[in-house]
Amino acid sequence: MESSTRNRYLSEFNTRTTSLKITQLRHDAAARIATISQTGVPYPNDFIQFFASKEYEDLVIDTYKVANCSECALIMLNELRKNHPDMTVEYIATEKPDHTFNLINRDQRTPLFEPEKWNENSLVVDAWMGSVYTKKGFCVANAKLPHYNISNNITGETQHIIKYAGNGVSYRTYQKNKMVSEESMF
Repeated sequence: MESSTRNRYLSEFNTRTTSLKITQLRHDAAARIATISQTGVPYPNDFIQFFASKEYEDLVIDTYKVANCSECALIMLNELRKNHPDMTVEYIATEKPDHTFNLINRDQRTPLFEPEKWNENSLVVDAWMGSVYTKKGFCVANAKLPHYNISNNITGETQHIIKYAGNGVSYRTYQKNKMVSEESMF
């Protein structure tokens, strides 16, 4: 699958075409979410419902055949939700730096923006990069790679979806490292 950001350094890669396909995919997804909203499904349930659907997965994989980090992480969240319902899975999308990945099995009592305090069996899955990190491995990558930078010094907005073990979903937004909104559905 093509990515407008991951492969930009490859000479045979056409960034313009792939960026256009990503834009079209996201426009199409927004239109489908608007249709769900018109049926009375409130925000954020409308987009959570759509992004957790087979329809979204088909749109990414079969129709547009492109995905950047957010698309990869949304599909990973849904696959883990379907195949491992008793596992807590998180989707983390940061604005600065602009990157999205999944976090698995983090004890919800540990601070999101302090990876060094996460439980030892936490895993980070970065489907876009094709990487899986243990807590220790992520702490090293977080310090070295510019596309993570998860810390209390984070800037910009962070979107955070938590699919809890069993049932329930929360959608949180943070400005810097402070939560500014939370919606939960159980």
